[in-house]
Amino acid sequence: MVITTNPLVKCDMISVTLTAGSNQTKIPFPDQPQLRGVFLQSIDFPYISVDYYNQPTTNQISGYVSTSFLTLYFEGKENVQQMPLAELVSNTQSALSYNMNGSLGFYNQQIIWPKCYITLSSSLPPLADLVYTFAVYYSLNKI
Repeated sequence: MVITTNPLVKCDMISVTLTAGSNQTKIPFPDQPQLRGVFLQSIDFPYISVDYYNQPTTNQISGYVSTSFLTLYFEGKENVQQMPLAELVSNTQSALSYNMNGSLGFYNQQIIWPKCYITLSSSLPPLADLVYTFAVYYSLNKI
């Protein structure tokens, strides 16, 4: 993992919902219309307990973070495949944190969000809806 030194123009938080009682092990990202055609600079998995809409997140629940893997689609294929989600947790106070370097840099990649997904190595059905919340740093032009 590399610390990105590119100037960041914008940030957006996106959430991927894990439905209560669901046994699914592949959770697709919803379309992100606000991020179509933008140039991804980096992505982070912030150590937060609720998202922007006050929905509980998986971000601090070790059972979900440690069994979740991220796949990102860009350049016509799955270029990031089954990356352990814990690699994106960058909080030194968390036992979940494997990453002491900061955000994962992408340097102008254009992500196709509906083709991205999270894979769970085991299905732990939550009692209530939970969300995986990501901080996406991007620019409108190539840097």
